Amino acid sequence: MTVDDVLQQALASADVEGITVLGGEPFDQPEPLAELTAEAWKRSLSTIVFTGYTYEQLQAAGNPHWNKALAHIDVLIDGPFLQQQRSFKRPLVGSDNQRFLFLTNRYRMVDFKRNAIEVRISPDGVVKLNGMGPMPELIDQLSTCIHP
Repeated sequence: MTVDDVLQQALASADVEGITVLGGEPFDQPEPLAELTAEAWKRSLSTIVFTGYTYEQLQAAGNPHWNKALAHIDVLIDGPFLQQQRSFKRPLVGSDNQRFLFLTNRYRMVDFKRNAIEVRISPDGVVKLNGMGPMPELIDQLSTCIHP
């Protein structure tokens, strides 16, 4: 998809507040990321970006595209997911090392809801889980509730 395609999809719905950019690694595509965040900014769309890099690494690199992207990001969630620091205590992130960096005053931590898991059961009995949390424990609990 082109940057314009992404923006048009975001703007197609009246209730879309912004864009969230995540995995692979957004900063490994520096030019499109810079263009996307700048164009979203022009359209008053909020921008949240997840990265495995730290903010300090991004700043120290001196990459002009990274700098342009950072100038148009409301919330940067930095740091790699680390299995040994796995935690669901905070919304959106999966490990304790990941940080929320509020680069503008558009959002605060209270604006993010706690992690949740959505369970959908279709008429044919298919169960679909989506979200973030202790999924294996939830699956164990569901298996005791669902009868063949």
